[in-house]
Amino acid sequence: MKKKLIYHTLTTLIISTFCLSASAQQTQYSELIITEMEFGTAIEWTTYNEKNTKAFVIEKSTDAVNFEEVVTLDPIRNNKHKKGYSYVDLGLGTKGEKVHYRIKGVHNDGIFSQGKMAAVTKKHQNHFAVSNFEMNESSNEYTLYYTSMVEGDMQMDVVAREDASILQTEFYQASIGFNKLELDLKTIASGNYELVFTLDNETASVVLIKSGEALPENLMSQKPSEKSNN
Repeated sequence: MKKKLIYHTLTTLIISTFCLSASAQQTQYSELIITEMEFGTAIEWTTYNEKNTKAFVIEKSTDAVNFEEVVTLDPIRNNKHKKGYSYVDLGLGTKGEKVHYRIKGVHNDGIFSQGKMAAVTKKHQNHFAVSNFEMNESSNEYTLYYTSMVEGDMQMDVVAREDASILQTEFYQASIGFNKLELDLKTIASGNYELVFTLDNETASVVLIKSGEALPENLMSQKPSEKSNN
């Protein structure tokens, strides 16, 4: 009987120690703060313990059941003080739609820990978002990456930042989902510009800085024109 009792006690002690150890290694979170903005959703949270933390995964869902990954972020890796994190989700959505967010901590030993969940009801329609703009002036390659929830004509206006004059207008066909678009900007010469994209009554813009020769006279003489409602 003593052997069984000692074995049982030892087993319980080992199990309890493992559970306490695993719990101590999990990330400790503060409240999750979600702020809806016109161009996206700001996600903020604070951690108090990042020991053994490998990464943070932001997840979102429209039904609070089925979640999808938004982004994976590396920890600050300072275990002595609380850390603040923030990220802006440019994910698309419809006005009135409720979106749930949560933070998942990924640990080096394979354990996952979940932070608190928070939700926001979108106050702004967001069917179109630019994710990146790449340019190689030497080869005249200009590439726009964007995501869309709608199909249709996307208007691009090349606007001179000095006097807000529109130097060039082009139309491109937008598809639902992720898009990679090669832009025709070969005729635009030296200067600072803003590329303004309009789709489904929403606008997004990126900055274009080109070096080289002066602007041709025919481009400099153009005046601002009304934008299409498409």
